[in-house]
Amino acid sequence: MLSIPRISIILLAILLSAAVWAAVPWKVSGRVDDAAGEPLVGVVVKMSDSNGKTVAFCSTDSEGNFKLNFTGVPGKDWKVSFAFLGFSTKTLTIDGVKDGMKVVLDEAPLELKEVVVKIPPIKSRGDTLTYDVASFRSKADRNIEDVIKKLPGVDVDDKGGISYNGERINRFYIEGLDVVSGRYTIATRNISPDDILAVDIYENHQPKQVLKDVDFSNKAALNLKMKKKSMLKPIGNVKGGAGGDDNGDMKWLGEGFGMFIAPSMQVLVTAKANNWGNSYSNETRSLITEPGDEASIASKLYGDMPFGSAKIPSERYFDNRAVTASVNTISKTGQYGKLNFTADYTDEDNRTINTESITYTNSEDPAINFYERVESRPRSQEAKFSMKIEENAPTRFIGDRFSFRGRFADNSYSIFNSGDVRQTSRTDDYNFANTLDMTLRSGRNIVSFNSNIAVVNTPVSRINASGDATSTLVQRGSALAFTTSEKIGYAWTLAGVSTLGVNLNFDSAYDTFKSRFTAGSSGFANDIRGYDLKTVLEPHYTYRPDVRFNVKVQLPLTLTTMKFSDRLTDKKYPVNKTDFGLRTTVNYKPTARLRGSLTLSRNTRLGDIRDFITNPVYTTYRQRTTFGTGLLNESESYSAATNLYFRDPIKAVFITFTGLYRSGHNNRITGSNVTPDEVSSLVANSRNRSDMLNLGLTLSKNVRPWRTTFTLDGNVNSIRRKILRQENPYRVGNIIYSLHGAISSTPFNGAVDLAVSAWYKSSVQKITALGMRSDLNDIIAQGSLSVHPVSAFEIYSQIYWNQATVGQGGTRDCFFLGAGVRYHAGHFDLELSGKNLTNSRSYSYSYFSDSDLYSYSFTLRPIEFLVTLKYSF
Repeated sequence: MLSIPRISIILLAILLSAAVWAAVPWKVSGRVDDAAGEPLVGVVVKMSDSNGKTVAFCSTDSEGNFKLNFTGVPGKDWKVSFAFLGFSTKTLTIDGVKDGMKVVLDEAPLELKEVVVKIPPIKSRGDTLTYDVASFRSKADRNIEDVIKKLPGVDVDDKGGISYNGERINRFYIEGLDVVSGRYTIATRNISPDDILAVDIYENHQPKQVLKDVDFSNKAALNLKMKKKSMLKPIGNVKGGAGGDDNGDMKWLGEGFGMFIAPSMQVLVTAKANNWGNSYSNETRSLITEPGDEASIASKLYGDMPFGSAKIPSERYFDNRAVTASVNTISKTGQYGKLNFTADYTDEDNRTINTESITYTNSEDPAINFYERVESRPRSQEAKFSMKIEENAPTRFIGDRFSFRGRFADNSYSIFNSGDVRQTSRTDDYNFANTLDMTLRSGRNIVSFNSNIAVVNTPVSRINASGDATSTLVQRGSALAFTTSEKIGYAWTLAGVSTLGVNLNFDSAYDTFKSRFTAGSSGFANDIRGYDLKTVLEPHYTYRPDVRFNVKVQLPLTLTTMKFSDRLTDKKYPVNKTDFGLRTTVNYKPTARLRGSLTLSRNTRLGDIRDFITNPVYTTYRQRTTFGTGLLNESESYSAATNLYFRDPIKAVFITFTGLYRSGHNNRITGSNVTPDEVSSLVANSRNRSDMLNLGLTLSKNVRPWRTTFTLDGNVNSIRRKILRQENPYRVGNIIYSLHGAISSTPFNGAVDLAVSAWYKSSVQKITALGMRSDLNDIIAQGSLSVHPVSAFEIYSQIYWNQATVGQGGTRDCFFLGAGVRYHAGHFDLELSGKNLTNSRSYSYSYFSDSDLYSYSFTLRPIEFLVTLKYSF
């Protein structure tokens, strides 16, 4: 029998133990991801007792991690829930909660009533970034491209090409549909920001659904999300204007754009014409590589500006007349099917006057100089058509695309030097192509078939030149190319984390090239034709244990058979080659903010029909080229490329680093032989080693309270190789440094729009054997300022300043000023704009190519004004 004191002691011990036990901290940690394996930020983790009362809670951090703490012992019927807007709430019992656990939430979008919310400028969900257009635009933005230029992490070049993470985008969508088929400047330079709600960036975008978890992509896609008010009805604008310039010439402009966007159909139509300096060729040029876009040798013999082109925009120096029209449609056919149709026509008629001065290094002999004044009138017409049908389903992709392109260039040049020369060139070129692409997936098996067929015909390729002090030059040429590429592939997924497969390619090309010219009493001719057959067997293996890591290894074995013949000499050029290649790519994403890639490869490249064109071909009245020596060009290179990318959408910080080193050699050295009368290209069969190093760094930051984006990027490029001059080989080293900074700001709720950019470029070239060192520097600064004293009224200005090296050590400044006013009332915009208000009439610059100095001076368009009226609907 226990005594009362002993009972008291035992009870006291029990109570103390319970108190101590109740004070012991209970904790659990883990991670919350979405179905794609991406961390979810801000998920509410809550523990509730048996009555539903919250006893502890926390939220996930930027990496999706959580730590839930509770002092005491949870009851067995208590529960822990994970809740996040747009996702299904997951609830677990206490027994189902373990330290280090991983929780996956499924998407469950909610339809909310219309409310006024303050949207963050950048949102991240998995591999999708969403930029809110209203957070970046201002009243001065004329089109959606103006807004895209301000998005941190996104870059738009002068031609309208869009890049993300240092890579060109691989698709451009409007509401998820690719209506413009790669020609996306038709959309970006015509769609109003008023019609766009947001811009999506799809990182690591794989266009084929059937390959989403099999074939990894480092490239991104861009998607425009429309406002509801702008859908299911025609929208667009018409614009007309007239004015004049300081020379008394009339200026005019007429443009129209219309668009209809519906869930199952889209239509874009444009029609434009002007002599105000605007070029439309970029709007009809695909900025995404499409199969079947081959060209013949003769189609590219004569450049539009063979006597030099300026580095400033063409609207500064071209006296132009441009016309374009385009039609683009896409419609859904069933759940996964689409039918796409595009057609366009462009006519560019340009005129300009410039001087060209070239100093050719001539080893131990005195340098040879050429100087001429040129009046150029390049004119090109292009018509294109394509029709594409595809079914893009999770288990199959079937697509077929037929395209046609016809390009007609008719150029003329008046050259004034010691003897006046009149030169004309004409090229007619036709391209017909068809691409069939199929990928089928059944369980772990993936089968693919791809067929590309293209016919390129250049029936007319001619150049004529005549003058007082020169003999008449007449050259006629033509070319025909027929190419096919058939690819069969099989892949097998292993345990859901790796893929083993093999591709078999059969490529064929039949080429012909003819040329015949006479110059005074001399003449040469070419008549080369033959075929090129390649068979490539490529085993490949991909290992992807999760969404954060993957590695792909490709081992191509190539068998090449060529047989070209010279019909004039009956000489045969048979070739049989076997080669092995290697390409290994590793992609790693250690955190949601940081990702990187490393690619190691060995590549070989063989020449083509041009290597067997041994007689000269004239490209201008004093320049001729010899494409080959009768020996096939062979090159081999080893390369390592890396890409590191950091992004923090919450803080709007984007950092990209790129690096590339390539070392290799080929079996020829190219250069030129220069005489006081002519420049001839040279090709020698000799080993030529080359080394290249390229490093780039880009930083972009958006400061939301200031509505400002800062960008800074730098690049270093170094290359060493051999060149020929007067049949002597010399090793040349080039290193180019470039630095670019930009600020884009829309303060005061977009009432002010300020953009400033500056570039510095330094180029150093050395030829040690000749004791030569050449330095060139180029500085460019440009900016724009737009203010709105009242909501409907805008005053704007643009400046452009360039300081370039001209000749040996001299510099030349060039300054442009433009300004205008715009009044907006309802659907109408009335605008008065002026260009080149400083009336600058010339622009000059120089650069080095190989060991030669090229200097150019261009006559500029004069001061000019235009009044336009625009109606938007």
